[in-house]
Amino acid sequence: MARKIGYGGTAGETLTVKLIERININGKDYGSSQSFTVRSISNVSRRIVSVSHATNGTQIYEGGSVPGQGKHVSTNVKYIRITNLDENRAVLLNLEGNSHYAQFKLHAGQSFILGDPKEFDNNADIDNFSAETITKIEAKADGSNYIDLEVFVADTAGAS
Repeated sequence: MARKIGYGGTAGETLTVKLIERININGKDYGSSQSFTVRSISNVSRRIVSVSHATNGTQIYEGGSVPGQGKHVSTNVKYIRITNLDENRAVLLNLEGNSHYAQFKLHAGQSFILGDPKEFDNNADIDNFSAETITKIEAKADGSNYIDLEVFVADTAGAS
């Protein structure tokens, strides 16, 4: 189940992302604030997706060469953020390319950010990086009840 808020425009806009970490230990501030921009964004998709513990999880992102409902043109995608909206439970993420796979556990309240789905590799040796495009992201609730995720995708043209 997904609830979607989307924007499709013709003029490229600038997406600004700001990360703030706040911590004070023994009276000393160790916090940080970092930001970056992504230019020429013409389309965003922001969805709340409920994922279950079902076998193989729930597909929350699809990349390819043709846009469609919930499908993005991989070469146009510039930013993906997945946020676990649950207050207590984790969700498992599966990133999949044609022959590459990676799984992550995203804990309650945390976000996973990906800048470019075309630079993905699961090679055990960093010196032999071979980029592949992420074609699918699946999520699976860590437990028997549904977990809501916010999925935000920004691209340069024509995704649904």
